[in-house]
Amino acid sequence: MKKTSYSAMALAVSAALVLVACGGSGDDAPVTTTPVVTVDPAKETLGQCIASLPNDLKASDTSESDLAVFTWDGLKKYDSSGKGNFKENWLGGSFKHDYDVSAKLLNIEGESVLQTSSEYILNEDLDDKYNKTKYPLTIAAQEYRSPDGKKILGWGEVATEQNGKENYWQKRRVTTNASTEFSINDLVKDQPKNIEYTRKVTISWLNGTGTDSIKSEYRFLGREKIETKLGVLEACVSQEKTNVAYKDDKDSSVSIWTEKRWHIPKLGYVKRETIDQSFDPISKALTFEEKRTYDIVGARKNNKRYGSYDMWTGVLTGQQSNAVPQYSMCNYSVSGSTTGFLWLFKPEANGKGTYRVWDGSKIADIAVNYPGKIALNNFKSEQFNNDSGVGSISWSQDINLDLNAKSLLGTYTRTEKRNGPAACEGLYPYSAKGTKVF
Repeated sequence: MKKTSYSAMALAVSAALVLVACGGSGDDAPVTTTPVVTVDPAKETLGQCIASLPNDLKASDTSESDLAVFTWDGLKKYDSSGKGNFKENWLGGSFKHDYDVSAKLLNIEGESVLQTSSEYILNEDLDDKYNKTKYPLTIAAQEYRSPDGKKILGWGEVATEQNGKENYWQKRRVTTNASTEFSINDLVKDQPKNIEYTRKVTISWLNGTGTDSIKSEYRFLGREKIETKLGVLEACVSQEKTNVAYKDDKDSSVSIWTEKRWHIPKLGYVKRETIDQSFDPISKALTFEEKRTYDIVGARKNNKRYGSYDMWTGVLTGQQSNAVPQYSMCNYSVSGSTTGFLWLFKPEANGKGTYRVWDGSKIADIAVNYPGKIALNNFKSEQFNNDSGVGSISWSQDINLDLNAKSLLGTYTRTEKRNGPAACEGLYPYSAKGTKVF
C-alpha cells in the first residue's frame, strides 16, 4: 500500500492525552457557573489552566449518550519522484469520540489493558486514483492504556471501505518495561515533558514485524482565544511533537508528528491541528506532508447537549452521466463511484434553518427549510484553469431530511462546463443517502 496519512494520523492516539472534564458552548438553556480558580501563572499546569477558564456555557437537555463530533479538512502534498516535485490535494471528513463511554478492559498478550475507541471518516482522497478505494473510508481507532489509564500501552486501527471491504489494519504495541506514564494535565508552561520508548509494529501490508523508536515532547503552550462552531472560546493549548524511526527487515523510515490541541472545561479539546511529515531516511528530504484541522461541531456530555448545529453524514453514489458533445473531455462516467459527504444544518424556529457550506469561495450560511425537502440550485461554484483546460464547475442538490427517522435521501448533481481547448458540458448526477449523527 502506498504511503498515506492514515497510519500517521493515529500517532496522536498514542499520546498521553487523557484529560479531565472539559467544556463548550451551546444553545438556549439556562446558564450555570462555577467559581473561577486562580493560580500562580509561573507554576500553572495545563489542568489548572483548564479549570480556571469560564464555565458559563449554555446547554440543552438530552437523553442521548455522550459523544463529540468534529469536521476536519486537510491538505496533502507528496513527492513520488524523489526530486522535490510535490503534488497537492485536499481531503477531509469527520471524527467522533464518545468520552470513553465504550471503554473496556481486555487481555492482550497476557496483559490487562484498557481499550478506548474513536472513529475517523475520510470522505475522499483525490490522490487515490489507482487503488480504487470505495470511499468513504471509516477508520476505527483503538487506544490501549493501563487499567488506571495512566500508562501508554499502544494503539491499533482498522480501515473499512464503503462496501464493507477491509482496506488495511495495523497494531503498534509498546514494548514491556517502557516508561510511558505521565498526565498531560501536569504539564507546566515552558517545562516540556520528554518520553522515549519503542513499539512492536504489525501491519496488514507487511510480512513479519517492525519496530518504532519513539521520542516525544509534550508542552503546555498557554492560553488562546479561538473561534469555533460553539462560539469564540478561551482555551488552554497543548502540543505534542513525536519523532518516529521505523525499521523492519526490508525497510526503514523517519517521520515527525506534530499536534496542537485547544482544551476547555467539560468538553475536552475543541480544536486540533496536526502535521504529519515523512522524510527520506538517507537524504533527510521531505517526501510527504499532510496538515489537518479538526473543529468541533458539537457534543453531548452528562445529559447536556452543546452546539447549535445538526450534523448528517452519508454517501454519494455516481449515476449515469451525460455530456455534450458526446465525444469530448466532458464525456466520462461517474457511475458506481462513491464518496463520503457531510451536511451541517442549524435549526431555527418555524421549520426554518441554515445550511453551512463552502460555496466555492467562502463559508456560507444558506437559508433553507429544515428539516424536510431542500432544493439548492448552484449552491456552490468554482472556476478552474489547469493542464486539463479552462472552465467552471457548479453543484446542486435536492434532498429530503426526515428528523424522526434520522434519514437523508435525494440527489446531488455536478455540472462541468469547459471553454477550452474544446468546449463541452457534462452533467454528473449522484444519489445521496445519509443519516443524522448529531
